[in-house]
Amino acid sequence: MSILNIPELADLVASYISPHDLTVCIRVNKTWNTTFVPHLWHTVPPTAHLSQASRSKCSELFRLAIRSDFLASQEQDPPQGNSNKVALSSSSPSSFLSKYGPWIHRLTIHQSHLICPKTTSTTASTIDPNPHQANPEPTERELLLHLFRYCPNLHSLYLFQWSGTDIDLDFWRAIARDVVPGVDIDYDDHYYNEFVTDADIASILSAGRKGWRNVSLPTLGTLSAEALVHHSTTLASLQVKNTPGFTSAHMCQILSSSPHLHTFTTLEDGECENPHVSYLLAEDFIDRDSVTNTLRPWACESTLKRLRAKILGIPRPDVTETYDGWTRGEPEEENEEEEGHVEVVLQETHPGQGRELQAHVYERLSRFTRLEVLGLGHDDRDFGNEGNFVQIPTGEWVLKDQEYQYECLEMSLDSGLQKLETLKDLEEVNVTRMATCIGVEEVKWMRRAWPRLKTLDGLNDERNEEAAEEWLRENCPEIQSKPCALELLI
Repeated sequence: MSILNIPELADLVASYISPHDLTVCIRVNKTWNTTFVPHLWHTVPPTAHLSQASRSKCSELFRLAIRSDFLASQEQDPPQGNSNKVALSSSSPSSFLSKYGPWIHRLTIHQSHLICPKTTSTTASTIDPNPHQANPEPTERELLLHLFRYCPNLHSLYLFQWSGTDIDLDFWRAIARDVVPGVDIDYDDHYYNEFVTDADIASILSAGRKGWRNVSLPTLGTLSAEALVHHSTTLASLQVKNTPGFTSAHMCQILSSSPHLHTFTTLEDGECENPHVSYLLAEDFIDRDSVTNTLRPWACESTLKRLRAKILGIPRPDVTETYDGWTRGEPEEENEEEEGHVEVVLQETHPGQGRELQAHVYERLSRFTRLEVLGLGHDDRDFGNEGNFVQIPTGEWVLKDQEYQYECLEMSLDSGLQKLETLKDLEEVNVTRMATCIGVEEVKWMRRAWPRLKTLDGLNDERNEEAAEEWLRENCPEIQSKPCALELLI
């Protein structure tokens, strides 16, 4: 019996074959062709690395194929009514798109890929024996819409560099509503974010009537956040960077009501100017039932694998100094005249409240039993601007870290860290720019409790965690560690 007679095994083998080798396989015989053609067209363009010349050639050939199919369909069925109307239609049995379009699951399209280059007339006449000279050249929107009509199994769509006109936005809403209502949404600004407003993103999110599964956005404002929470029942992955309108309530609503959620990311590393980073308030995150005094069950407890978000709102009476050496709650000497510069320090309502909250936060985290990545901190400091450096009491000039977390988890055994013993799949932990209290005993415990741990980033090796960093380096070289240190101005 051939492995091709077992569909699951054939799919597994095909997943390891490069696009080039797949083109060889489909030429072997009819059986191999039937088996491997769907895998060859699964991802367009292929994810394998191509040279710039090869990538450009593939894009142009794909555009010409879509154009030829589009013009042929125009001759068979002339357009009627509103050309912007989105509707699925049948194509001729010999149509290129009707044959291969259903196999396309992942599609990446750049607007320039669909624009007719001025230098391709020779290529066009070679590829397309019937250039349809009498028909006007179709626009990129017409070609894209035509392509969508023959991709009923599309799961992931990545589009970028479209203009932000009202006509285009109406077009995208129609696409989201009628053509690909359940695909991923991934908007990459690439310097074009001035064309897309919070209201635009909210409108497109709202247009997906069957619910979005994977959402990746550079910015999430108030309107788009409100629209997003309505898709929690289908949401599987959420990755956002700048989140001025994403509140703790929004975040908890998604986490508590998303049964398919595996990725929840609101933190990104890398230098960033004036980031707006949302955070979970401890009280919201705990979500305790006032009647039973127990934590309410959340829908993603058995599915969540990657959690990257700040958890704040925990009084920390043990943290009396800022990271750069000043007393918390008092103005820094060089800024005494600046109005509103004094930090407001969160106080306990009763002795021990901070530790009580931490215990409940650990309990909530412990319920995510499939968690692989726990990112409570991150590093997006802007090192390139000398104006961000301030002089500390020692006389040195260091980067002013306004986003440093003080009202956070200690990550110490005394505060209840051992409650996270249930996270046996944990591989990555990030506590960068957090007022943690991780000592040697804590890293020893982590090594025992989390057998798959590969990365522990953010230990304050210039403060109280130098010994832990040293022990980890000497005794666990297999665990990578990137400590967090004061950034001195040289």
